[in-house]
Amino acid sequence: TSIEVSMPKDKIPIYIEASRAFGTGEHATTSLCIEAINSLNELPINSVFDLGTGSGILSFVSEKLWPQAKIYGCDIEETSVEIAKSNIICNNSKINFYQNSESEPLNPSTNIKFDLIVSNILAVPLIALAPQIISLIKPNSHIILSGFLDYQLKSVLDAYEKHGLRIEKVLTKDKWVAVLFS
Repeated sequence: TSIEVSMPKDKIPIYIEASRAFGTGEHATTSLCIEAINSLNELPINSVFDLGTGSGILSFVSEKLWPQAKIYGCDIEETSVEIAKSNIICNNSKINFYQNSESEPLNPSTNIKFDLIVSNILAVPLIALAPQIISLIKPNSHIILSGFLDYQLKSVLDAYEKHGLRIEKVLTKDKWVAVLFS
């Protein structure tokens, strides 16, 4: 297709039809999360959980970097899950997308722990979900959080640091923030 022809040779293509779901890669928080994910590309990541997947873009980026990984992506919006699932086909993907709920936000219907959790949602749910998110990580794993503004950073950091996570990197763009914890 013309998309492939215009693709730079040093880039890996991801095809996203976001339509009614968040996640085209254009928003600052999405691009910050992609930058944080890419910074981990040399690590042996075998399991990824994308909480609030939207179009699935962060799951697809993760799958391109770690094709052997088991990847789960969930969203509380039925439309987002439908769109993410439709993006599986054009990305030749094996990601497991499913709909969760606000009452059971982190039920990937599996008991596995994750090497990487990424969540690009809002500050309030990220803070509220901190204990649950942390309970899903393996030792020596990573969490990438975004979807909040610079004035909310301290509250998000406090919620995760009190559980023993260490800030590895803070990325900012246009007053939006992403944090990489280890």
